[in-house]
Amino acid sequence: MATLGKYYQSDALEDGYMYSDSGIYYAPSFGNIQSYRDYINTLPLQDGPEVFGLHENANINYQRQESDYVIETVLSIQSRIAGTAGGLTPDQIVEAKCKQLESDLPEILLLANG
Repeated sequence: MATLGKYYQSDALEDGYMYSDSGIYYAPSFGNIQSYRDYINTLPLQDGPEVFGLHENANINYQRQESDYVIETVLSIQSRIAGTAGGLTPDQIVEAKCKQLESDLPEILLLANG
């Protein structure tokens, strides 16, 4: 309700109303459609935490969580070496498959000239 109260109020209809302390986000003055497009084109492509009423530390925490998630995902899909005795490593499995495919290929055909 606190966030909604910041954006959904009669003051937001007045010229010069600021949604953020930096002044990047404000209620544009009444105008034609092009004036609104021009204002929208000045906005950053990626919103910072201030637009949501959060401190910059919230962004740092979010970036840390995203980094942890990416690393966990990469580690979860990374192939693992078999831990049991006699198990094949991923490289050995690929090598065996290549040898099998090579043995299944037909003999090279030599075409005679003429």
